[in-house]
Amino acid sequence: MSIETFQSNVESWAERISIYSKSTALAQALKANSEAGELCDWTIKGNMDEVKDAIGDTTVCIVNCAKMMDVKIDWDYVLNFKTRDTKGIGKLEAAAVADSVVSEIGLSLTLGFTDDSPEDLVNVSLIALRVAAEVNDMDYLDCCNSAFEVINKRTGSMSAGGAFVKDE
Repeated sequence: MSIETFQSNVESWAERISIYSKSTALAQALKANSEAGELCDWTIKGNMDEVKDAIGDTTVCIVNCAKMMDVKIDWDYVLNFKTRDTKGIGKLEAAAVADSVVSEIGLSLTLGFTDDSPEDLVNVSLIALRVAAEVNDMDYLDCCNSAFEVINKRTGSMSAGGAFVKDE
């Protein structure tokens, strides 16, 4: 599926499970930050299946956060932005950068500590996740679609704090 279809599917799923009516942009930003932390953890541990899942899950949370902030994701920019040669970036460095830039979204929502626009924060976070996928020899879209296939089958409910809690 295309990245636009992925986004549309995520937004439909989030609507269906009440993320947009029972959560906040900040709660989704914090969930994205949590998922980016998992990206770091799984990268350190060398579990590539979980790295793939964490990249996709973080992207899902950012898509939800962007929707709730009324931010349009510029997928053309995200997918085609030319970074320096990723061959010189290590897996741990890529994970650390992704974790760092994703956390900027939450900082911006709570404290306004950045001069960057919400659009820039969202798009740069997604670029960092794309680079993390590339450094791990993964296709970013495959990470996203794989994560959606998993979450789309989940059942659960929304917590009082605005996070989806999956059934065990």
